Amino acid sequence: MALVSVVMPVHRGGRYFEEAVRSVVAQSLADWELIVVDNNAQVDLTSVIRSDPRVRCVKEPNQGPSWARNSGAVAATAKHVAFLDEDDLWEPQKLERQIEAFSLYGNATFCYSGVLGVDADLNVVVRRPIRHLSYRDVVSDHGSVTTSSLMVNRDWFLCLGGYRPTLRYAEDVDLALRMLYSGTGIVVEEVLAKCRFHPDSYSHDYVRQAYDAMRVFSDNRKAAFASGEWDLWLQAWRGSLTVRHGYARHALSRGYHAHLAGRPWPEVAGHLATGVRMFPPSVVTMAAARMAKKGAVAPSHRLATWDPGRKVSQVSPDEIPITERRTDGGDENRVDDSAPRPGASQASRRQVPQRFAERGEDPVPVAPAEPRGLAASTDIAGLT
Repeated sequence: MALVSVVMPVHRGGRYFEEAVRSVVAQSLADWELIVVDNNAQVDLTSVIRSDPRVRCVKEPNQGPSWARNSGAVAATAKHVAFLDEDDLWEPQKLERQIEAFSLYGNATFCYSGVLGVDADLNVVVRRPIRHLSYRDVVSDHGSVTTSSLMVNRDWFLCLGGYRPTLRYAEDVDLALRMLYSGTGIVVEEVLAKCRFHPDSYSHDYVRQAYDAMRVFSDNRKAAFASGEWDLWLQAWRGSLTVRHGYARHALSRGYHAHLAGRPWPEVAGHLATGVRMFPPSVVTMAAARMAKKGAVAPSHRLATWDPGRKVSQVSPDEIPITERRTDGGDENRVDDSAPRPGASQASRRQVPQRFAERGEDPVPVAPAEPRGLAASTDIAGLT
């Protein structure tokens, strides 16, 4: 039995897929199995599957990436499962670092790492630093949680319900919120994954991605309202506004640059109309930002970008904190501190030094909260 099962759904294939497979083969941790989920692939996968005895294939009808990942997790034999999209890449030490984290914290159920956003030629276009993770952090910056940086405990993942098959986009945000609600996670600050953005990627369709993300936060609001958890309801509401504002600004920016590039008017108008429909106040903030950039507005009168979410606090870059679900009925996963906080649980609060150097003390096991509302899902029941 392998130490880690890697699940990779494949639909388009091509050179990106081959590069992704090579990044798995190049891992410093050699005890892995790669489960390629043939999601009605458009290319022949035989040569790739035969290239390494640790690679095997599972065929599934094309029902979306979420269903394919769940099918791969069901077929996995290892205790831990890592996910990799067919157009993304891993650093050679990715699996080794995350397994080290799990070995130090036996009660952890999932682990995220830092991510770089790159273009088709692997040029860095966006950096996604990840210092710590909580429900509120994902609401404020849901781009910091990506599928290719995730490793989970397989049994716990399946009990949680896996990815929601009805979501083609924002399924990683939905899973992250449910995991943070009922599990115990580790954050590895080191950048171990590269998420590739290109015209053919799923994430390129920002309109459908925006509406799926808004659907995720709407469902979380409803679940929090039904369970009477008003703090979570408020955070989900803020997350919905943040998503609407962010994607509206993106749509308006796309329309503006399409106009500068001389694109057809219907394309320009489509982007602008989408931005206005998503969040009308974004027009004001974008216009103010453009005027300020050109010097038409004095610096003292510039309008700040509207952001309903709180600013994420930072910790020292030489420390990797672990997040834990509070057991006293609190509403968020808190960063470990050496000193207890008012109202916090009795579990000791510690931080993990980088490279996972032990301090001669074992972490106190923390029992996850009983899943309610947000964590409930039966979408994967038909696979087991």
